[in-house]
Amino acid sequence: MSAPKGLSIRLVLTTVVVTLLLLVSAGVGLNAFFSSRAALDESWHRNANSLADRTSKEAALFLVGARAAVRQAEAETDAGHLDPQDDEAVMAYALRVLHANAHFTWFSWSDESGTLAAALWWPTPEGIVLRKLLRVQRDGGSWNRQWEERDGVWQLVVDEQGDYDPRARPYYQIGAARQEGGVWVDPYLFVTRMEPGVTFVSPSRTPEGALRGVWTSDFECGAISDYLATLKVGETGRVYVLDQSGAVVGHPEGQVAGDGAILNAADHPDPMLASAWKALEAREHAPGAFAFDTLLAAAHAFPEESGIPWTVLTVVPAEELYGAATQEVRRTAIITALLLLVALVLGTVFSQHLARSVIRVEAEMDRIARFDLSAAALADRPSMFREINAMGDAHDRMKQGLMSFGRYVPRQLVEQLMQGGDEARVGGEVREVTVLFCDIAGFTTLVEATPPERLVSALSEYMTCMNRLIVEEEGSVAQYLGDAIVAVWGAPRRVESHGLRATRAAVRMCALVDALIQEAAEKGFPEFHTRIGVYTGPCIVGNIGAEERFNYTILGEARTQAERLEGMNKRYGTSLLICENTAERVGGSFELRPIEEVQTVGGGARFSVYEVLGEAGA
Repeated sequence: MSAPKGLSIRLVLTTVVVTLLLLVSAGVGLNAFFSSRAALDESWHRNANSLADRTSKEAALFLVGARAAVRQAEAETDAGHLDPQDDEAVMAYALRVLHANAHFTWFSWSDESGTLAAALWWPTPEGIVLRKLLRVQRDGGSWNRQWEERDGVWQLVVDEQGDYDPRARPYYQIGAARQEGGVWVDPYLFVTRMEPGVTFVSPSRTPEGALRGVWTSDFECGAISDYLATLKVGETGRVYVLDQSGAVVGHPEGQVAGDGAILNAADHPDPMLASAWKALEAREHAPGAFAFDTLLAAAHAFPEESGIPWTVLTVVPAEELYGAATQEVRRTAIITALLLLVALVLGTVFSQHLARSVIRVEAEMDRIARFDLSAAALADRPSMFREINAMGDAHDRMKQGLMSFGRYVPRQLVEQLMQGGDEARVGGEVREVTVLFCDIAGFTTLVEATPPERLVSALSEYMTCMNRLIVEEEGSVAQYLGDAIVAVWGAPRRVESHGLRATRAAVRMCALVDALIQEAAEKGFPEFHTRIGVYTGPCIVGNIGAEERFNYTILGEARTQAERLEGMNKRYGTSLLICENTAERVGGSFELRPIEEVQTVGGGARFSVYEVLGEAGA
């Protein structure tokens, strides 16, 4: 055998080591990339936190006067300086509050009698003007009067009957339900400019605790949207202010209301806001930064001390944040890749070829472990590596030896030894099996009358066909005795329904013999008329012989009685006989004809014998 050809594996491994060093260099570049991304992430988090902090502080600053104005009104009332029953005094006080807090939209008093006294900023075609308002439920009547300041003179602009009762409004009921201290009401649409607004409401009670009414400060949130429009996040990023339900309190483009209601983020026409809100809901409103689709977002609640249950939501396309850095890293990666390309190509070719060669050898060894010897020889596909070719030659020699070994002993036994990894030892066990004994009738006469070369060819074809049928039915040929075949089911590998399997194999063998007899004259072969006996019973199965050399064989009742049944075919003029035990296991799968009851050799137990006529229903 010629010496293996190819490169030394040491040389290849050296090349691989060099390649790995180059890959480490590439890893450093990747580490730089991910470090840059981490730095950008940190910058994004800081930026989002800063925007949220500034927005919440700006909104809180916008609303902070509400508490002070309401508390001052309560103090004036408690001190007796302001009589809530004096409508003119209340309206005058509300006007002073609006003059001091121009960003307030309303300041009002509502009492238990159903009276509402307020001052508000009212939009007109000429601009925003100051109004005072009085809605009264008294003496069985109800009216609505509003005065507007024009050129320093108050003019009555509305004087009408009405049925407005502040006690039925949600803000009044929320305030009346509290014993003390104010609370923010959920945003709702103000009719003045059809913008979202929010109300701070606080109850006013007598020293005895009886409710006199509620003070309110009302704000339209347009100023919040105006402030959001000044914030810049990347090129197209935006900052939004939402309440807990997703109602849009502030939008950088003022898209807060439509169709007479506050827009909700879930179905907002701004796709960036809608998708960010849905992603936030999926996170169960967990605060902090998160990514979704191609966007980055950050959600931050207003500070708890503000008492305002709103969220600042910042959204920006990821490309705008990471784009420039990604481009820079990409350029660096391209330069690094070009420098490494030549070395990596060489290392990759060697490593892949080595890997394929090793994998091919591994696959072939795995097939051998499963006693699958059908694959082509490894020598037919030589490798560029000397050591791999040497392994292939050793593998092919081992496979040839196993193929020869497999022809001497039952294939199932070899598979069992190969897969189990155990060493074959002398020993046996008693096991219930089904034994098939097959013999050619008048074989001695055929030997004398047939030329040797034709007899050998005919017998080889006969044995090959019989062996194939036995294996197809999961049986094992335990022994060839001249022209006789001893096959077993249930050993060495356990087989379910071994009696049925053996009987089916016997029926197929009889049909095959008939076919071979019809072809015998054309080939010049002798006619092999075959008799078969099948017996199910206990046997000793295992390795019998000396420690240095032994055979896997079967001994005992089933083996002896199967041979006896085969011989009884001559007496009855039949071809296939089975015992009573086998017939019970066959069930209704075959047509059986009772022959007679016989006794085992030596005067033992008696059992019935049956002829198998064929498949059931045939």
